[in-house]
Amino acid sequence: MKIRKPQLIFFRILPRILILILVLFPFIDLQTLAEAESFEPVSKNFEVIEELKEDIEKKQKEIEELETQAQEFEEEIGEKQKERKTLKNQINIYEKEIQILETQIEVNQIRISQTSSKIKRLEMEIENKEEEIKKQKERIGEIIRILEQYDKLSPLELILQKGDFSEVFSQIEYVGLLQQDLQETLNDLQVLKKRLEREEKILEEEKRELEELKKELADQFKISQAQKQAKENLLYLTRQSEYRFQELLEEIRKRQIEVRKEIFELEDKLKQALDPGAIPPAIHGTLNWPTEGVLTQIYGCLETAFARRSYASCNNGRGGFHNGIDIAASAGTPIRAARDGKVVASGESPYAYGNWLVIEHDNGLLTMYGHLLLKVASKGQNVTRDQVIGYMGSTGYSTGPHLHFTVYAPGTFRIEPSKYAGMLPIGASLDPINYL
Repeated sequence: MKIRKPQLIFFRILPRILILILVLFPFIDLQTLAEAESFEPVSKNFEVIEELKEDIEKKQKEIEELETQAQEFEEEIGEKQKERKTLKNQINIYEKEIQILETQIEVNQIRISQTSSKIKRLEMEIENKEEEIKKQKERIGEIIRILEQYDKLSPLELILQKGDFSEVFSQIEYVGLLQQDLQETLNDLQVLKKRLEREEKILEEEKRELEELKKELADQFKISQAQKQAKENLLYLTRQSEYRFQELLEEIRKRQIEVRKEIFELEDKLKQALDPGAIPPAIHGTLNWPTEGVLTQIYGCLETAFARRSYASCNNGRGGFHNGIDIAASAGTPIRAARDGKVVASGESPYAYGNWLVIEHDNGLLTMYGHLLLKVASKGQNVTRDQVIGYMGSTGYSTGPHLHFTVYAPGTFRIEPSKYAGMLPIGASLDPINYL
């Protein structure tokens, strides 16, 4: 016998009726469903989290004020460096550099406290989300458990149990609401899990930053002490006499010229013997910039009065040859490895590069970092790109804090003894800008 359309519709909705009767009447009433729909996210320790946020914002303002103060000190140093080099000016520069370092120490102390607050806040927010996820899972599990129990009843059992068809049909809307609520809860759970994963990653990053800040702070204390010692050494050598200071400057200048000539002659021979095919292609980004600051001198034969006075002669005496680039910033600025590699040499060259490091990279290039105030990487150590290997200074022959950065061609690096400057790093230099 052919089934009429109304009867077909009725049998199609029987499974839903089954879910409705078994869920809404034997176990869950309408009030319970309403409570489920008005589920509120967990928010434990709300006041503490808000206090931590305020503390973080307050510390950020303190950091910005201190950084402004440090910038003012740097501008004062810049003005002093423009003046004639006298003992008084040099002592003032040292004192301002020490003030900058002490300000940076204070900034890092605040940053450590700020990062600790961020970590605590994130841990609380993660705890709240984990609790929220737990409740959402319990809610989903209870609905699924009830649906599974009543899924075992046949349509006939459902009809006999309820009896009144009009009342059964009147509950169909609630079945739809329950199904919709279940889907929304599943969606909320997925969103919560993604947020939790993001915050857990941020937490790990904050913890790594905290460890780096603590290490940097310890290094800054060492740098500050080194600058104070440099100031005391200058006062001792000159006996606070301007005449002795000028004598010292003249002696340093003469020796520096001799050392630069030594370096130029040795490296020029290496360049002439260099096989162009052994040089990695000049591709920007091969090396990272090793520090932040202002590019004050480029590579090559520089036709300036300072270059002619300070470096080995080139281009028929019209210029002085500079075998790297100079990047200037304040004393104590972090210096970072330009690429993954291994520290193959470390030394000190008075009247030349001061404290220096050389790293050999996987592509054969070598990079030299000169005038470091403090070295934190040592010979034989493997380093990664952007890892802090030292801090900017003006050791050796230097007119102020800066990094002298040289790139050597593969297979050309060596260390040569100097008459005046200890052990010199030597190699066939390349223009760093071509690889940065």
